[in-house]
Amino acid sequence: MSVFKLVKIKRIPILSLLLSIAFISCFVLSEKQDASTLQQAISQYQQQNLLKLEQKIYVEFVERRFNIERIGSEVYLDQLHRAVKEKSSDHFITLLLKDRFFYPYLLAEGRLFMSAAEFSEWKAQREGLINPIVGQLNEFHFALSLEHKGISNFISYLFLESSRLWLGLNLLILLVWGSFLEFRLGRGKVLLLLFSSTFICGVLYMLFSSKFSPALQGLSGMLCALMGASFVQIYFSYHAGLRLKLSLVLVLTNASVIGSYLSALWLLEKVDLSGLSVFALMLIFGAGLYALLWRLESLMNLVKMKPKVEEPNQTGRDFRAKLALVMESISIFNFDKARAQLRLMSEQFPDSPEVMEQRYHIEKLYPNEAFYWGCARDLVNYAVAHNDYARMTFIFEDTQKNAPSKQRARISLEPEYYHKMMAVFVAHDDLNKAEKAFLFLELAGKNEIIKDACQLLIHEFKTRGIRVKQQQYQMLFERIPL
Repeated sequence: MSVFKLVKIKRIPILSLLLSIAFISCFVLSEKQDASTLQQAISQYQQQNLLKLEQKIYVEFVERRFNIERIGSEVYLDQLHRAVKEKSSDHFITLLLKDRFFYPYLLAEGRLFMSAAEFSEWKAQREGLINPIVGQLNEFHFALSLEHKGISNFISYLFLESSRLWLGLNLLILLVWGSFLEFRLGRGKVLLLLFSSTFICGVLYMLFSSKFSPALQGLSGMLCALMGASFVQIYFSYHAGLRLKLSLVLVLTNASVIGSYLSALWLLEKVDLSGLSVFALMLIFGAGLYALLWRLESLMNLVKMKPKVEEPNQTGRDFRAKLALVMESISIFNFDKARAQLRLMSEQFPDSPEVMEQRYHIEKLYPNEAFYWGCARDLVNYAVAHNDYARMTFIFEDTQKNAPSKQRARISLEPEYYHKMMAVFVAHDDLNKAEKAFLFLELAGKNEIIKDACQLLIHEFKTRGIRVKQQQYQMLFERIPL
């Protein structure tokens, strides 16, 4: 068995796992590179003796920004004061160099703190030695901000994270919610959802952020879209048969996680108010895009369901002429003559779906005769061979009407035909009809076929996470004697 088939059978969330590995790899490489770059910048900064000049100015800058302009946080201010008191100045220098607002401020207002000569020397040291090194930090290359807004930054910010703790939390959400959607919509469409939401989040950030907003980086915007999409999937699962209580539990769980996540973003100062608004909008965008992708998937399935008209012998004049005579007889309500004509045509054109279908409909007027059920068998076999959901649907609906009693269900169609109906319904994700077909199979079936049909439903409900239905059929399966 190939690896890809094994992955499909085991329902491994391969997309979510591969993305997690990619994000971890990027974080490890970025962290290692930034540590080396920062150490180089700190060494050069200390060699130029710039700390003595900038330390007091930076502390006053942060205090005034927080106290007067209400930008920043008290937590960061406390962290800065503790860094000042530390014996090693590395932590303080790191905070100073990574504050992308301080250098532009000092460049504009530096003459208030330094003489003209000191300012020129300071500017030369900063621009010639320190800033080129600081500019090599990944945050300044790949994060998205008003200063760094190249086209690539609208995607590259996704692969940066501020800390290991935040990376772990984001990957946990990605694995849980990404897997939940991956198994239901498919990897390709979920991947489209993820990267579309990444780009849109970047666009919204550029529209709503201010010049003092933190740089956009990490998975948060994409994950908000993912969690918004989960609400839509829960709604679809409920309409597909998921019990109301379980649906409500999933909705409340998802809502709790979203609330906790956005609160953590705010309390841990990962975003400001504008960023929080962007992430709230991403919940709506993710839900809308997921609904659209689901609708496209449904339309694609409908296209596949349309009966395919085969034309081996149907394009000939003889076939068209005979079929026209049949339709003429039907139009004048001469059904006996139409039946006779269609029986002859079925011998001449045994593989014609049009003849099979027209004969089936005319024989349906006489459901107590064996001819009707023979036509039903032929049409079921054709629908199975061509995975024809539309034809199988009307055959099954007719069977429900024309075999209403248990006795009639047993003698009308053999159990394997109900099993074939189930297979087509399951293939087109219609478990409701598959369950109804199973009831007919259970009435007319043998234990081996019933057990096989049970296993099919158990697998499908397990795949969709509908545990109640899975347990129901598992119990039935265990009660069936060998």
